[in-house]
Amino acid sequence: MKTKLLLPILVSLLLLTTSNQAVSAIIKFNGNEVGAIDLNGISSSFEEFYDYRNASANTGLEIVNSVVMFIGELNDEYAIFTIANKWNSGGASGHLGVNITASSGSVSFADDSNELSNSGNLTFYWGGEFTDGYIYSGFDDEFTFTQILNSFKGIEGLYFVNFLDGTLGSQSYSDLISIRNNEFTVSRTAQAVNAPSTIGFFLLFSTVLLATRIRAKR
Repeated sequence: MKTKLLLPILVSLLLLTTSNQAVSAIIKFNGNEVGAIDLNGISSSFEEFYDYRNASANTGLEIVNSVVMFIGELNDEYAIFTIANKWNSGGASGHLGVNITASSGSVSFADDSNELSNSGNLTFYWGGEFTDGYIYSGFDDEFTFTQILNSFKGIEGLYFVNFLDGTLGSQSYSDLISIRNNEFTVSRTAQAVNAPSTIGFFLLFSTVLLATRIRAKR
């Protein structure tokens, strides 16, 4: 009789423990889930990946006469890169205005220090053979970041780079010019998901073992 009572008790406990929730984070760009590039093992800092030399960025993701935006992840920290033009590619001279609002973080790097502004506004000017841009980082675990791009000159394309599996080579460029919008928002929010616990696996094993013994006795 005790054995018959024990089996439903174990099953009930199993259902409770396997409904434990884990927390994962979702990153979105303009409301769509996207992937960041995983810089762990590639660079020791966001600035190192920007690879500022020859007065230009050298990430390998730049496009001539265009602005590219992408998200980087390093040691569970996130950064947003915005880069205009491509070095030594025959591009045109240009300029770009940026207005930033964010729930946390700050501009951690800019091509030219005199382009930084405490008001959240930046203005970039570049020669045809060079890039310009910046990195925004230092976010809290959950954040919202919005930038409005304006005062375009010498810019023919505008792209967001999504990394499908977080690696270089998995990138996919979304053409943003076609959406006729110059305001872009990146957000990271926590989301609870059901996940089995270690206790749940143990109870599952115990339940199966007990059921086997009951059948054997019969």
